[in-house]
Amino acid sequence: MKKTTIIFLVFLKLSSFSQKTDRDNAKAAFMEIIECYFKKDCNKFYSYFGDSVTFFGSYFITTKKMLVKKDICTKFDSIIQKTKTKENYLEKYDIDVFSYKEFSTATPKFINDYMIDAGDGGSVGSIVLSSVNYNKKIYSKNDFLIIGDMPTIKKYENRISSRYILMLRKTAKGWKIVGLTNPLNP
Repeated sequence: MKKTTIIFLVFLKLSSFSQKTDRDNAKAAFMEIIECYFKKDCNKFYSYFGDSVTFFGSYFITTKKMLVKKDICTKFDSIIQKTKTKENYLEKYDIDVFSYKEFSTATPKFINDYMIDAGDGGSVGSIVLSSVNYNKKIYSKNDFLIIGDMPTIKKYENRISSRYILMLRKTAKGWKIVGLTNPLNP
């Protein structure tokens, strides 16, 4: 009986340990997407686009079919210009994940503090957080804003491409990109 109880407790611990939250899964999908930049895997990158995509800032909504795959993929070299490798990126940049509830209810003080934390012009993500908070009606409860351009050393020269900022949506077909900065500008 004691052996059965121990096995059950170990199984219970392992199963709860392996269950990921939507936040964890959104971050994992983000990591798969940015890996496409380093591997220059245009087809996989393009497969992550949702049927409609919003461009942060302009809030121009387009369809996946209107995004010319070839044009987007020609930007991969400029996207990874400063980071060079995925390992270097992970070492030098923080990745923040905001649920819909978090980014849609963020207070002006929180947004301001986040902008201050970005430091000397080190992140475009703080500006995106402010604008998606303002335009929250175009997003859904299944959306996660991933800001991955926050340098650990807050200096302007460490600023990287805004391609490291994505809005991902959990769908029946997996995680999809539903928001990003204009893909033709690195």
